[in-house]
Amino acid sequence: MAEQKIRPGCRVRLNPSRRSDVVDLALAGRIAVVDRLERGMDGSEHVVVSLLDDPAFDLGPMSQLGHRFFFAPDEVEPISAGTAPRLLVASAGDERQPGGTFGREVLDTLRRHGLPTGARTADFGIRTADFLAALGDCDVAVLVCAARRDDPPGSLAVAEVTPDELGRLLGGTPPETRGTCRSFVVTCEPRHTPPAAVPAAALIITSLVDAVARPR
Repeated sequence: MAEQKIRPGCRVRLNPSRRSDVVDLALAGRIAVVDRLERGMDGSEHVVVSLLDDPAFDLGPMSQLGHRFFFAPDEVEPISAGTAPRLLVASAGDERQPGGTFGREVLDTLRRHGLPTGARTADFGIRTADFLAALGDCDVAVLVCAARRDDPPGSLAVAEVTPDELGRLLGGTPPETRGTCRSFVVTCEPRHTPPAAVPAAALIITSLVDAVARPR
């Protein structure tokens, strides 16, 4: 490709200039992650990206329509690598618990109030194996979900955990981690979860993210 700094996994700012439609207006200035680089039959170069703040970010690399976008190399601006950790805040596995919406509601709250630039959110739902696999592309991951601990209803807990502990929590196979991903869980006792638990959990996650997302 013409632009050597653009490579799969790097973060870029979108600056569409070759088209002028409503999609370009919506995407201008947004932060995205490069999925892959392609070359067309006519020799033209394309950068395939997924939006960092897409709630279904993980569907982009699966080539799902509406979750991946194509740009020319001169329409994307690489963001300096190594300035901040790759951070994922996700919900997964809530469907196993009564109600099944706690993690999703916390993510919605976080999206409304915002997270540090570069942090992404994703609701994996029942796709716990996909969440565990995604840890290989993160430096820091925060999982928010409902979990039974026999505490009073609505009780919140936060802890740093190992990949094995994450696998057991979600009832899946521990991930084969690539590199080192610090993993945290914010859980809520699921029985009769009070409404105040959602903003309280969002506040905990915001403080946690602020602490771990400082430039390296």
